[in-house]
Order: sequence, then structure tokens, then C-alpha cells
Amino acid sequence: MRKSDIPLAGLAVLLTLFLSSLPARAADIFPVLDPSLLEGQKVVREITLIPWDARVIDEVKETAEKLKGVMDEEDLFVVLSVTTDAVGDEATNRRLGADIANWVGILLVNNGIPPDRIGIVPTKENASYLTKLEEGFRAYQKCRIAVVRGSDLLKRAQATLTLPEKGEKIYPITIISPREKKTDRSSHILKGKTHRDVKILAVTVNKVTKTISAIGGEFETPISLTPGENRITITGRGPNGVTAFTAFSITYEPPTPTIVITSPENGDEIDITKHPFITVRGRVESDDRVTIAYLIHNDFPQRISVREDGTFEEKAVLLSERDTFRVEALSERGFTGISPEIEVKSTGLARQHMTAFLTWDAAGVDLDLIVRDGEGHVTSFDSPDRYRSHLSIPEGRLVIDDRDGFGPEVFN
Repeated sequence: MRKSDIPLAGLAVLLTLFLSSLPARAADIFPVLDPSLLEGQKVVREITLIPWDARVIDEVKETAEKLKGVMDEEDLFVVLSVTTDAVGDEATNRRLGADIANWVGILLVNNGIPPDRIGIVPTKENASYLTKLEEGFRAYQKCRIAVVRGSDLLKRAQATLTLPEKGEKIYPITIISPREKKTDRSSHILKGKTHRDVKILAVTVNKVTKTISAIGGEFETPISLTPGENRITITGRGPNGVTAFTAFSITYEPPTPTIVITSPENGDEIDITKHPFITVRGRVESDDRVTIAYLIHNDFPQRISVREDGTFEEKAVLLSERDTFRVEALSERGFTGISPEIEVKSTGLARQHMTAFLTWDAAGVDLDLIVRDGEGHVTSFDSPDRYRSHLSIPEGRLVIDDRDGFGPEVFN
């Protein structure tokens, strides 16, 4: 028998049995959102369900199928809201609406929607439903599924799973990973075990809470730590008063960027009559993106580019019998690293009357070093030396003409 063929009376019994198995407080399943959080959020999809309709299970499944493949990619969240009639006391209607919303939320989770992408707004009463007698009892409760876009929606929601009360029996939650008290990584997979009756837990890292599913008492979810001590609490509730709880801390100490110069090697000897300049190569290893880096040549800093894979290379003119190099880098979170210093020896070094450097610190810029003497000679990218232009300065040479970095352009 297809789900859509379930008799209405049978569905009502099924819904009643299911709702009776929910925790004593409906808010213990999905975060309850302040309606003001929805202001300014773009609704990209909306569907209204009548919970007592035999088609509701198929409608929820169809909605989940259309959403689950794009939830993370398009930064989407599901917000559930229930409207009831105004008959009876407000507390009873609020409870009924919360139970219905949680039931629909669990149907969505069972059909592939991540539980940390679902939130609920408080139930509302609508007196106008009393005028729609021709539609019968089913019209008196409606659940709206709104799909909204906004990455900070649930992060701004207040945590709804409360700490266990004093004297309440608490089942343990065993943390399988991470087990360390200190770590140099920000991203971890939190894995653990809990009571088999606990199906949904709230995981709070510092002040950010999300809900996750537990299957057969086991759970796992990615977490992200911030530098310093991170307080983590996990709370779960199941039917018949089953409560699980644990709390612990992990200290995240981000490593400073590790930088090495791979070429040239320390102590290398270069004949500059054959190679007037060298290329300094190396790599930066960092947990977060490198925002700025400098090649320090003989204590003179020059900005360099670091590729996405952490490698770098920069040309440098050897100026003395012993030139020193080191690289310093700053990461996005403000951590700095410095490479060991290397020394390069030069042979065939001719005496230079003057050396001019041009560097800059803005990406996508190409500046040109142009040198003029008192006789009207000009050395530039068009006339770098006397071998290529009679207009250039005699005995002068543009050694490096950089066109795709931060310099240097060097004239000897």
C-alpha cells in the first residue's frame, strides 16, 4: 500500500502515537527561533501542509527530495511554523503546534534534511479558522514549511536543549574523538555514543548550538574551534525522560606558519658572471590563509606572492660576497612565522657604483624603473642595456624587469 493510501483515521492514530513518544518539551527537538530572526531572510520556497491530510507524508518527502541536494550549496534553512484555531486554552494550542512542527521536522530529517538546518517558530492562533466550517476539522491546523537563505539564521537562535536538572538521572555520553585536551587543528569530527533512545542531540561549541541525529546511540558531526579554550556541551533527550549530557573543553593553539626556503640552499656559491640574479623558492605551511609575506634580503623587506598551494618564488640580485635571505609570513588569524636564514656566497662580483631597487606592495600592479643620467641616456624596459639599445646608460644595466609580482626591478 502506498503512503498516500493510508486512511485518514489510520494516519490520525499514527500521528497521535508518534506525538505521544516525543519528549515532554517539544522545544527539546529543534531550535525555537525568535520570529524577529526571520526579518530580512529571503524565502525561496514555501509549502503549507494540513497535518491530518493523508497526503502529508508524501508532500514532506517530495519537499525533502527537492531540497536535500542543495541545502549546503545554496546556504538554505528550513523554518517550520504551525497555526492553529483559537478554540481552547492558548497553552494547549501552543503545545499541539509545537508537537506538529517537531513531527514534520523529524519527517524531513528521516528524508535526508540535515537536522542542524531546521528551526521552529512559536505557534500562532488564528480565529478566522472558525469561519471555515465547510473545510472541516483538518483546516484548523496548518504547518508552513518556509525555506530561507541565510547562513547565520540558526547560529543566532537561542539554544533550546536545557541542562539536566539537579537530581535528574543522566545517561552518559562517551566521546570517541577528539580525545585530546589540546590541539593545533581547528576542524575536527566529533564522534560519540549515548543512550539508544536518544535520537537528537544539541551540540554547543562555545555559544553556537546545532542539532544532530543519533542512530543506534552513535553520532558524529564536524565542529570548528576558535583559538583558545573551547567549551563543548552535548545534551540529548529521549522518550520516557531519558536524558544524556556531557561537557568538556578543548584548547586550540593554532600553529604558526612553517616556512622553508628550498632553493638556493644555505652556503651555496653562485658565480654571478653567469647568473646575475637567483630565484629564491620555498613554501609556507599554514592552517589558515597567508595574507602577506616578505622576502628579507640583507635585512631589506620585499613583499612576495604566495600561491594557493603555499609555494613561492622570487628573483633576487646578489649584491655582496655574502647575501642573506629569510621569509616572513602573516596568516589570516594574525599568526606569524619566519624561515631559517640562509646565506649565499657570490663570486665574480664586479664593483657597482650604484644599485637601484624598485618594489611595491599592491597586487595587480606593474611599475617601471626608469633611470636617466646627465648626458640624456635612459635605461628602462625599452632600453635595458647597451647591447640592446644605444639610448641606455653606458655601463648600466636593468638586471630585472618584473611584470607580474611585487618587484623588484633592479638597475646596476
